Amino acid sequence: MIIKLQLKFVKILFAAFGMFLMAGTAVAQEFNCSVTVNDRQISGSSYDYVSELPGVIEDYLNNNRWTNDRFEENERIICNIQIVLTNVDSQFNFTAETVFTMRRPIYNTNQQSMNIVLSDNNWRFHYPRNKNLIHDDLQFDDLTSFLDFYAYIMLGLIMIPFLSWVETAILTVLRMCLSWDKIPEFRGGGVPLVHKEIGLD
Repeated sequence: MIIKLQLKFVKILFAAFGMFLMAGTAVAQEFNCSVTVNDRQISGSSYDYVSELPGVIEDYLNNNRWTNDRFEENERIICNIQIVLTNVDSQFNFTAETVFTMRRPIYNTNQQSMNIVLSDNNWRFHYPRNKNLIHDDLQFDDLTSFLDFYAYIMLGLIMIPFLSWVETAILTVLRMCLSWDKIPEFRGGGVPLVHKEIGLD
């Protein structure tokens, strides 16, 4: 699928620059995410299990290793994810609007940057009761691959202030991702909207 190919391309780019990141820059690449889910538009006792979704997503993002590096607790990316469930069908296929708010640590200080906000208004995913979230780079899943995609996008945004010489390459990939609304085959989610702070406009 298109999202799987694009995600793999993003990951290959980050891997290619990984050796340079480890050699000279201490960049926070681990997550400290909190998740809230608004299910007020979803009715029926068949879907009451979605109350478990925030903890499931937090565990997935915070406990998976996204890089080979180890960083201090205060270097982790602070991330807040707000999910509004807007629809569901009898086969447990959900539609949601999602907002990611993140802050990066300012290198060599205990301070945090101003917020960076990403939003996606058309996330569609299958989430039946007792579904386990498994991180697998080789297997597409409309729930975990969506989370993987935004995890790597957030990592890319964190890298930009530290490695100016690679900024152009990363921004190129981000612009490619932002053009997915022009690809009819894309079915993994909406187009990420990025606030002007990161200069993509």
